[in-house]
Amino acid sequence: NPAYLNWCQRDQLVLSWINTSLSEYVLPLVVVKLTSAATWPALTRAFGSPSHSRILQLHMQLQNLKKYDSPIVSYLHQAKYISDELTASGKILSPKEFNNLGSSFHAIVAAISTKSTLVLFPELLSPLTSEEIHFNDANTPIELPSANIVSRTTKPDGHSHPGS
Repeated sequence: NPAYLNWCQRDQLVLSWINTSLSEYVLPLVVVKLTSAATWPALTRAFGSPSHSRILQLHMQLQNLKKYDSPIVSYLHQAKYISDELTASGKILSPKEFNNLGSSFHAIVAAISTKSTLVLFPELLSPLTSEEIHFNDANTPIELPSANIVSRTTKPDGHSHPGS
């Protein structure tokens, strides 16, 4: 049936649009779906109407999110993913979720906390990345050149012997 083939082509086009618009964290939820008609309900189940326990889980993930040795960009992407889910549920990310960044970021977090308006992801990325670069530069040890010394001594027989 030509109408069915046309529908299949359009469905695959919509499916590719959906898949290319998903983040790397969400894509695994739908990568096995073969049609947009199957993909959309899977996304709705995952993100459509979060339960109270899901919202609590997201808040716990944010509160327990640690930077450790990962780059600030990775930390912020994880925080943004969780924040986006909370925003979709009607909850908003507050600056206190960034208290786990560590002491090197406390000044930036304090400055963000004093803002009276909502802080958007791009506004967080630049100052936190700059602070991370500054912190890494300040904590990079300076390697001084070293010299190896080899001594030679001359024995009574007139021959030199290295290291003796």
